[in-house]
Amino acid sequence: MKTLFKLIEIKKVLIILIAPLFFIACSGDDVEDVIIPEVEIIAIDCPSESIVVTPIVKVVSGGSGRWSVKVTVNITCMGEPVNNAEIKVKYSWLGTIFKSKTGPDGNAKHSRIVHSTAMPSGSVDVTVQGFDDSVTQNVTF
Repeated sequence: MKTLFKLIEIKKVLIILIAPLFFIACSGDDVEDVIIPEVEIIAIDCPSESIVVTPIVKVVSGGSGRWSVKVTVNITCMGEPVNNAEIKVKYSWLGTIFKSKTGPDGNAKHSRIVHSTAMPSGSVDVTVQGFDDSVTQNVTF
């Protein structure tokens, strides 16, 4: 009985000592104070005025308030598809940038799942970096 009493007392003391450390460790900065670094993409060997970015956005229902926003992007330089072009895809409701690469046909795909009772709407920015400047296309859906 004496041992059980000592274990309970030790447990109480540990809780008193550890609880403040837990609160200190869990308190963080506001999201507004966090600086998110820009996503860098490798430039393609093409001047920006010769780059054509063709994004297509489709919203597909997955049932039960689950939607898939699918982005397909075609990148061409002087009319030819660009293989391994890095693209940035930014969804308006997330504010987060995702990186993807094109295949031999110049196409890249990216998708996000959205939970909503109504069909989601917003916009998507797609950016490609030429050797002299970047090209961005916006699609509102």
